[in-house]
Amino acid sequence: MRSLISVLLVFTFVYYSYPIDKKSLFNDLKQEFNDLNSIEIYFVNRDNPDINGHIIAKKGNKYRITMGDRIISSDGATVWNYSSTQNTVLISNFKEINSSSLENLFFTEINNSKPLTLNSINSSSKPYTYELSILNEESEVKYKLFLTDTKTIHSVLFDDIDEEWIIEKLNKNISTPNSFEPKFNKDIEIIDLR
Repeated sequence: MRSLISVLLVFTFVYYSYPIDKKSLFNDLKQEFNDLNSIEIYFVNRDNPDINGHIIAKKGNKYRITMGDRIISSDGATVWNYSSTQNTVLISNFKEINSSSLENLFFTEINNSKPLTLNSINSSSKPYTYELSILNEESEVKYKLFLTDTKTIHSVLFDDIDEEWIIEKLNKNISTPNSFEPKFNKDIEIIDLR
């Protein structure tokens, strides 16, 4: 029995004292997110918990973002921006929105990035938290991922806007709706900019 306990203690010591380097952690993360076809995320702003939402995204620039009274949907060609408070929907072509799409963020960003720094953060609530700084080489966007282990993202901090988004729940390769085109009431005001 003592020998079994000794082996377990040695294993535990070796496992937790083995240094994790930024490249191997980043490669583990890339492997984890490499084959994404769809993703679902529940998120909240670190500084303002009233700002929270839900995203379902699928390759091909298809997504639905729900935040407060607003729902923004895209089928890859058209974007619908719906406000329940104003009872209006703004319709535009996808290309007119902007160049940094959810497609890039979720499905290609990590493959076009490289790890910059890795810090281990010890806290009472999350004893093994890692801060991984990443640079997207194509767009020169820098951000930090906070991981509670080598594959679980706790939050994302975008350096250029100093916004941290806490990931409350993340599901990969989920089944998605057949259509991302929203259905509206007949009395809604439609502003079509196409």
